[in-house]
Amino acid sequence: MEICASLSQKGFGNFPGGAWRIFAKPELEYYRWEFERYWAYYLSFGLGAYSRDPRQPVLEAEFRQRFGSAAPALRKAYDAASWVIPYLTATRAVSNSNFGYWPEMDTGGLMKRYIETNTGDDNRFYSIGEYIDDRLARRLTAKATPADMAAQLERWAANVGEAMKSIVDVPLGSSKELASTRTDLGVLAALARYHAARLRAGVEYELFARDGEQYRIAAAVARFGEAVAHWREIARLTDGVYFPNMVFNRPPEQIGHWKDEVPLLESELARLQEIERLYVSAVVEPAKALEWKIEHPRYKLAMRAKETAGVWSRWADLTPTPEPAVGPAERYSQTDPRAAVQDLIRAHRYGRILHSPIRFASSTQPLRIHASLLGKREGAAMALRYRRPADGYSFQSVPMKAVSSPNAYSAEVAVKPGETILYYIEAHDGTSHFHGSSKEPYEVTVRAAVPAPPEVKHTEMTSARVGQDLPVSVTIRSAAPPAAVRLHYRHLDQSEDFRIREMVRDGSTYRASVPHEFIVPGWDLVYAIEAIGADGVGAFYPDLWKRNPFIVVPVERVSGATSTAAK
Repeated sequence: MEICASLSQKGFGNFPGGAWRIFAKPELEYYRWEFERYWAYYLSFGLGAYSRDPRQPVLEAEFRQRFGSAAPALRKAYDAASWVIPYLTATRAVSNSNFGYWPEMDTGGLMKRYIETNTGDDNRFYSIGEYIDDRLARRLTAKATPADMAAQLERWAANVGEAMKSIVDVPLGSSKELASTRTDLGVLAALARYHAARLRAGVEYELFARDGEQYRIAAAVARFGEAVAHWREIARLTDGVYFPNMVFNRPPEQIGHWKDEVPLLESELARLQEIERLYVSAVVEPAKALEWKIEHPRYKLAMRAKETAGVWSRWADLTPTPEPAVGPAERYSQTDPRAAVQDLIRAHRYGRILHSPIRFASSTQPLRIHASLLGKREGAAMALRYRRPADGYSFQSVPMKAVSSPNAYSAEVAVKPGETILYYIEAHDGTSHFHGSSKEPYEVTVRAAVPAPPEVKHTEMTSARVGQDLPVSVTIRSAAPPAAVRLHYRHLDQSEDFRIREMVRDGSTYRASVPHEFIVPGWDLVYAIEAIGADGVGAFYPDLWKRNPFIVVPVERVSGATSTAAK
């Protein structure tokens, strides 16, 4: 583990542009040395090193001394806000390098880059693209989905906001540190909401790009618009408070201010809106859209920077520069709106119904199915056919109507927790067209209002021996029948990916083994257990919110009649 103290890279070795102060105005400062701002970090780190007790009277006393009656609320806000940056680094970071990643200032790039970004732990967290792959294939895992991550970020943001309500009436002038702290907490809450909206926008856009539902592009535009609003709020909170030409690393990405990124995000929002506008007309006459001549399907924008009299500044350059149409996206890569629509139509040009199948639904609201039509819509009628397995093999029919926009057809079905809905979509325009069929319908599992994850009961292994299998067994308690139980294992080497084995049911127990050929001298083992219910709700053991997310097993090396612990 590497711990980098606050401001440890400020100025990046004090190269030109490195001599600057945190605040935009000296009168906002309430300390002599800048590192004093981070007293809570240093105190928490020191106390946590020798005391696991959640009650920390020394820390609480420091909060009271600094903030008086506002201390309890600020402590709660700190507790929530302090999760945001580590969580984003684990789930949305292109790197955890202290020299190459500035999470507080990182937008995640534009849409294509954001979707393609991997997580810091692909064993526990889904990237957006991988999630869509598994969702469409109905593969079940317990990994946190983009929706799970968004919901968690929103909870922390809400907790910060709730804690801060009680100190709204405290005059800002009563304490410079209180004013600064309120700004910081507001930024972290807005950053959490920003990434929550980006995650949701990314899922909706990727579903649209693959299956073409107009509902999806409309949702992506709305979510991305929410994200831009949250970033603008960060820029508003920090403008005039923080130095506008901060330098934490190499220009242009690691310098500047939040407001510098706003034009790039606004450009991406305008591009998404143009895709939505083009799509509405292009799907009516797809042959014409396929004839569009597009000179540069993909291009990129840029952030520029310069140094003037020892001060670095940066600005957004919205001039598109052509780049290869294939390959990983750069931070500010964009696809021409016409190319994005044309790609979609080319992929679906022999179909009529555009739909992204639903796999799971909540019982808190009716099951809502959306679809769009490719080609002329006059005289076309679309219907949702559905049945419940318990009711036999006859499908009921519900008309699908365009309610929210011209080509976003929708229908609803009342559902109850625990039941299964089988469905397909049929369109008539003189000819019958189908998405799914009565023979191979799509299957939707309806979850409880608050689905309970499986509970894993396990006696942890405490040692392993070279040359012998390591048997692992668990029992599972879950509201929904277990759909899969898996053993994840690797050597105690973070450069390795986990290997995964299905655990086999044996009565009420699930069993699997780490094979003997994998257990070698010099390397201890780590393992974890994944359990997923038939409702798609899963859990890992150990729970990362409670402890280290895997179990470490020392490996003993056997030599004749003696054994020594492997180093």
